[in-house]
Amino acid sequence: MSQSTFRERTLATRYQQRQQLPQNFPDVLKEYAREVLRAQPSDILSWSAEYFKALALEADPSAAPREPSGAPRRSPMGSPDADPEREELMHAMLAAFRQNDGNGDGRLYSRIMKRVLTQDFDLSPKQALYILTSEYAEVSEDDTLEYANFAREASLAVQFFQKSRQDFSEVNEDEGQLVHGMSRTDIVQEFLPQFRRLDTQSTGLISFSDYRYILTTAAVNLTNREIRLLCVECDRSHPNDKIAYELEVNEMFSRLVLGEQFEQFDKDL
Repeated sequence: MSQSTFRERTLATRYQQRQQLPQNFPDVLKEYAREVLRAQPSDILSWSAEYFKALALEADPSAAPREPSGAPRRSPMGSPDADPEREELMHAMLAAFRQNDGNGDGRLYSRIMKRVLTQDFDLSPKQALYILTSEYAEVSEDDTLEYANFAREASLAVQFFQKSRQDFSEVNEDEGQLVHGMSRTDIVQEFLPQFRRLDTQSTGLISFSDYRYILTTAAVNLTNREIRLLCVECDRSHPNDKIAYELEVNEMFSRLVLGEQFEQFDKDL
């Protein structure tokens, strides 16, 4: 079983010919009306876009955006094209994500998606974290993802881990180990004062947006994957979704070491 990276994103736009309305169009509209009345989304346009996008993926996975003509689709299973087993897995992922979408807006928090991947698809926490920090996992500033496109893109990696059972080792920090040229103590001393400056009432808590802001503007110059990793893993169970930043800072070095494992895994594929 050959291995290759899971990266297969593209910014190309495809223009398609106008299609006639399908014969079942009235039924589709009736079902849509029932769903939109049930969900009552605050942003009906965005909700509708995600609804029909997910519906199209269920009916025909080829309706999703494709790579430009001639660009290879690289798969960890060694096949460039979608296979029936993977399509079935993609539909199962989409259904599982929908069950957790209480708002009906087509988006889920990354921590919820991680829970779904581990509980419903038998992935280890590190396997799920690897997937959620990959390039195709487009996490927004509020830590949510569109799960329709994610299900299509991530089904390759989910299938790979389910079949290979390959996992990531425990993070064993060697004495003198560095990340970004910094020791564990250096990382704490770099980030802790910045978080404390935003904690104007000395509660030990800051908002997620403030937490993410420090990560994205830090002089350490964290990679996108490292930022996603630290955001997915942070504990947001405190009142008002706040972050206990001292606890997070103490875990930051180990998580950055894990991020290096993920990068090395990509290089070795």
